Formats: sequence, structure tokens, C-alpha cells
Amino acid sequence: MEGEKEKILLVEDEQGIRELIQLYLENREYTVIPAENGRQALELTDSEHPDLILLDIEMPGIDGFEVCQKIRKILDIPIIFISSRRDVLDKIKCFELGGDDYITKPFDFGELEARVRANLRRYQEVQKRHSANMLSYGELEITLDSYACLLK
Repeated sequence: MEGEKEKILLVEDEQGIRELIQLYLENREYTVIPAENGRQALELTDSEHPDLILLDIEMPGIDGFEVCQKIRKILDIPIIFISSRRDVLDKIKCFELGGDDYITKPFDFGELEARVRANLRRYQEVQKRHSANMLSYGELEITLDSYACLLK
């Protein structure tokens, strides 16, 4: 990812909030892919391959909880929930479904950016350790610490 802008999928049904977050993050050198509902989020996750997802909970149709569940079945990228819900049970549910972080609206844009950076940094470190521990040749992968082999 060095030299390349990180891609953030921003899933927010409120246009004004979506545009403010997008403008802020693009000014911080991120590529932002906006989505206004859960269905669109799932489509864009598949086609755009984001590095991180900012995900609202309350959306028409497919809500953020369901979007997170579906994404977790196929990807292990950071998901930060952004929501006006402050109930601890909602936060717990987000983490149990596979969310990595949770920030409540209204929030400070500096804090949002710090959470984005921290989650991307942590994810990138895990990816580096994983790739350093893996040998690949064509369809063959060997995990060095366990000597497990996988033929794709």
C-alpha cells in the first residue's frame, strides 16, 4: 500500500454526513467510496476492494449489522461502526458481529481519522506478518511456522 492511497468505503444513508466525512477524509489523502445503503455497500465491497469500511447501523433495507455479517463471511478488513446509538448493547453487538471499532455521532473528525489510521495500521501489520510467514508458488501456499500446505 505504500505510495497508494488507502480506500475507505463510507456507508452512510444521511447525505450531509456522508459528504462531510468524505470531504474530510479526501483532504487527508484517502480515497473515499461513498455508499448510501447496505445493498450498495455490499456491491461496492465486492467491486472496489476497500482497505477499511466506515459503516452506519441505521439504514433502510439492509442495516449495518447485516452488512457487517455478510462482509465478515468473505473479508477480514477493518470495519468501524459510526452510529448515533449509544447503548452499550448495540456496541457489544457490533463487536460480536465482527466490527473492529465503534464511534458515536456526533464525533470529532480528528478522532475519526485517528481511529481510521489505527485500524489500518493494525491491519497492515497483521498482513505483513502473515505474508512474511507464508511462501507461495502458483496455487501452492506453505505456512512456515506450522509447515501447513494449501493447494488453491
